[in-house]
Amino acid sequence: MMQLAILLVLILIAVILAPWLFGVIVAAIALYGVWIAVVAALVAAALIGSAIYASLNNFRSKSRLQAQIAEGNRIIAEKERAR
Repeated sequence: MMQLAILLVLILIAVILAPWLFGVIVAAIALYGVWIAVVAALVAAALIGSAIYASLNNFRSKSRLQAQIAEGNRIIAEKERAR
């Protein structure tokens, strides 16, 4: 907490001595906000992409399983008819 207070006092002194630094500080804060937004968007895109990928794999797995069950049923039905 004390470090933050010292930092704020130093920033205040710097702005008093060079008022144009206020614009630089505002720009730095804005860039930090943009950085946070970009990282959040990338994380959200990665999460959505992985969720879609997982659901597609699940769907393909179910389709494959259904095809195997149908093939097994067909083979059993042929054996029953052959008797």
